[in-house]
Amino acid sequence: MSNAIRSTFRAYFYAINPDGTRTELTEHPMHGAEWLGSGRYAMGANGAYIPDTAVSVEVEKNGQLMALTPESFPGQRVAFKQWHPKGGTCDWRTLAADAV
Repeated sequence: MSNAIRSTFRAYFYAINPDGTRTELTEHPMHGAEWLGSGRYAMGANGAYIPDTAVSVEVEKNGQLMALTPESFPGQRVAFKQWHPKGGTCDWRTLAADAV
């Protein structure tokens, strides 16, 4: 029996298209994984934090723990939705690297 605390939140990943719309990345192996936490906001070139961003997202699926960063999605900008199935609440963050 595991003593691990389980999250009821899930993380879903979306490519951010040039026109600002999002395309769900249903084929990504961690799509729909258990959300464990998000990294801090990304930092802009002026040294200020950028709201609604995260430098990483930590997830678990089928016993595999993974910290995903912008580098985990080469060639595309990606947002993730942190979703709670019971209340239907969600929070959107864009994965972003620091500019400084």
